[in-house]
Amino acid sequence: MELRHLRYFVTTAAEGNVTRAAAKLHVTQPGVSAQLRQLERELGQPLLDRVSRGVRLTAAGEAFLPYAQAALDAAESGAASVSAVAGLVTGHLTIGTISTISSASVDLPALLAAFRAEHPDVDITLHELTSAQLLDGLSHARPEVGLVGLGSALPGDKTATLELAREQLVAVSCGSPLRAQLSVPLNALVDQPLIVPSAGTGLRDRLDTAFSDVGVRPHIAFESSDPDLLLRLALAGLGTAVVPESVILRYRGSNLAVRTITPRIDGAIGLAWSTARTLTPAARAFIDLTRQSLGTAAEG
Repeated sequence: MELRHLRYFVTTAAEGNVTRAAAKLHVTQPGVSAQLRQLERELGQPLLDRVSRGVRLTAAGEAFLPYAQAALDAAESGAASVSAVAGLVTGHLTIGTISTISSASVDLPALLAAFRAEHPDVDITLHELTSAQLLDGLSHARPEVGLVGLGSALPGDKTATLELAREQLVAVSCGSPLRAQLSVPLNALVDQPLIVPSAGTGLRDRLDTAFSDVGVRPHIAFESSDPDLLLRLALAGLGTAVVPESVILRYRGSNLAVRTITPRIDGAIGLAWSTARTLTPAARAFIDLTRQSLGTAAEG
């Protein structure tokens, strides 16, 4: 059994299709199929069921997948550690992020550019997911690190977090030009159609907890993980949007009324990673750079 067999199997399982897996691996489809059959013969069990539109894991495939992925991760970490001995950080880094991050809260493009400048031999892949999806994926190193919305509950004892930014949520509705000094009690929003972040996001968790704390159930009219869409829905007069304060900056001058919410609700963004897995040197370097950027921002 070779790493090539494991890589072909894991990629095919992820893609659900041998042709797409071959394209992603930059090899021919017959080559992938042959390697998969050889792996199945060696294990003595079929790992994939061939169906009309692709493949799906058998029970044996489901059992084998996490071990195949762990072997690939260990091999990559081992190779990267050898490079680290020579002072080099190489390999691949997968980063996850939520869509509600704005440059006013966390300047992700600047952070990635700084990392690329320091470690040009690391390939970076960026995926956009919800906070719940990111935190679930960290245990499988898919992604290795994630920029998540920190909800009311802690992510878990196997997940470490580094808070990067915190800002208050505001209520935004179509009306007079922006008046940020006005405030509205949380329970006064109950009878209004609300436009809120999607379930599974850290912001939504904070908002749901706040409503629960005051013993009311809101009327959720629309939800989306895209903060710009939330504001456009509010601009169309479809309800009151609840968004991070930084999101409204590019909408100043529009016909939106902005009110702070009492009691105050804060949304927090953090960098998260699994403590149950050995981080690659690239992941450790990214975490270290993020910590350094926080120190620089504080000094500034």
